[in-house]
Amino acid sequence: MSSISAGLVLSEYIDDPDEAGIVAEFAYRMLEDDPEITREWTEWYIAEQNRVSPEALAWMAAKGGRHFLMYSALTESGYISEMTLSEILTDPELYARSVPDCGRGAGAYSWVNTLDGGS
Repeated sequence: MSSISAGLVLSEYIDDPDEAGIVAEFAYRMLEDDPEITREWTEWYIAEQNRVSPEALAWMAAKGGRHFLMYSALTESGYISEMTLSEILTDPELYARSVPDCGRGAGAYSWVNTLDGGS
């Protein structure tokens, strides 16, 4: 609950309205989810963040239906531009549903190619 509260409070201080919206939406979604599932996903994200690349973490989160965690991981990637991150904010759920299989990314999904050494 403390992370949800922090997200809601901090979202008010984020200058970019799109980023503020995604932080607030993530906090509200956490409130709607089963608390045990939320805890499990949060623990998973923290553990995996220390084990795999941001791109692998983003891919796993997207495939798991956690577009907010996907976006968070992608902000740490060196393979995605600020412009693409801004575009993702327009509909992060749609972007997450469209993430291709490893090595098959193009354009805004080219970061997926880093997962198996793609082209």
